[in-house]
Amino acid sequence: SITAGALPGGPAIATWHIGPHDRLGEAYARVGAWLQEHNREPNGASWEAYYWLDLSQDRGEPSVPDSTDWRTRLIQPIK
Repeated sequence: SITAGALPGGPAIATWHIGPHDRLGEAYARVGAWLQEHNREPNGASWEAYYWLDLSQDRGEPSVPDSTDWRTRLIQPIK
């Protein structure tokens, strides 16, 4: 099912995580450290953008690259 939604506008910080998602917590820790160091607060939930998925190449059985090459962008809106 498809659900419509909207992302909030305004300032945000972002970081990259390269590698498998079982280590994605490292990126979240960097965001948390930055927020604390700069005395800023999150403005809602963060989101992740996956740059290792290429849906245009799906010709049946999905081809997933090796997880060491996964590129994930973590975006955190801030107050």
